[in-house]
This record gives sequence, structure tokens and C-alpha cells, in this order.
Amino acid sequence: DEGGGGAEANRELMEAVNRTGKAYTTHTVVGGGYVLRFAVGASLTEERHVDGAWSLVQEKAKELMSGAGLDRR
Repeated sequence: DEGGGGAEANRELMEAVNRTGKAYTTHTVVGGGYVLRFAVGASLTEERHVDGAWSLVQEKAKELMSGAGLDRR
């Protein structure tokens, strides 16, 4: 939910990704859930750019989960 732990975790993930300067995410609330958004609008964007951004999101999520004792390897 918007005020729950999932919302805070997603907010932290969004901020961690954005701090890198390599990709930019925003958020919205859908059905009460805090959801991250990644828009691809540039005509020169290639699949490798999207793949790189997704890898970055995964990397930052793992770092945050590990720091919170939630590492699920």
C-alpha cells in the first residue's frame, strides 16, 4: 500500500537508481501501490540501454535488500 513498507522500499530503490545518474525513474500510485516507472522516449534508445537500466535497478535492489538483511540468494 502507499503508506506501507513496500512503498518505502520502492521509494528508496527509486532514489538509489536516480542517484547514480545512469537512469531516471519516477513513481505513481496504482491501486494503492507505490509503483516505479521508467519511460523510454528517445528515438535513439536501443535495447542495450533498456537492458542496462534494468540491470541497474536489479543491482540497487539487491544492495538495498542486502543492507536490510533481506538478501534472498
